[in-house]
Amino acid sequence: MEQSYTLPRGLIYAFVKSLLPEDCYVELHGIADSSDIANEYSGLPKIEKARNMQKIGIINKRGVTTQLTARNFGNLKESTDEKVGRFVNYGFYSPSGEQVIVVIAIPYFFTHSNGMNIFGGFNEYIPQGEGSYEEVAGCISDSVFSKLIPPELILGYYSYSDKDSLYDDVTFVKNPRYYSNLSQEEKDKFIDKYYTSFRYDVNDERHMRGVEFIACTFKPAATTVEQYKTLKSKKRDKI
Repeated sequence: MEQSYTLPRGLIYAFVKSLLPEDCYVELHGIADSSDIANEYSGLPKIEKARNMQKIGIINKRGVTTQLTARNFGNLKESTDEKVGRFVNYGFYSPSGEQVIVVIAIPYFFTHSNGMNIFGGFNEYIPQGEGSYEEVAGCISDSVFSKLIPPELILGYYSYSDKDSLYDDVTFVKNPRYYSNLSQEEKDKFIDKYYTSFRYDVNDERHMRGVEFIACTFKPAATTVEQYKTLKSKKRDKI
């Protein structure tokens, strides 16, 4: 059953962060008034599109990376005034003035009941004016979910009008089927479905083949978040 919460839009960053039970990277998907790409929820009102996305996921026919359909804000625990400001004011060009924002939260780790602990990596936030995103997957999970961001990774959605201020209320509708709300059996099925070809188990060296990107592979493998950040930094230095 869906749960809804009403709060001033200026507090949406802190509220979303409070809902995250573990390290995740967060992306926002703004729903367009009309889309030039046909899919299963084309032609529906924006709110109905958001409801459908919580049932079937966000379809990204451009593929390659989730960042072609959503704006990445990285880990919300790492906050700056600039990042919070961009988050609370995020919107998609809308002649109607109606904004409907779907919140995506992708965990760093996916733990199976068989003991496997899959490290999917994460995409870091890039502040305005400090570079742009490449049209390649930035981490393993980005590649896995590049064509479809499944409903289990949609935290919820909210809406507002371009005429509203940050002090005006928004209603956040929480997805009851978000990943952290699933039973362990359901989590196992999710992992088996999406990570069958990606066996990056941080508990077993045989499965740690490196943090793989579309463009390159790092060696040695990253088994911690800090090692992963170091390896990503080295990748950027080489470009």
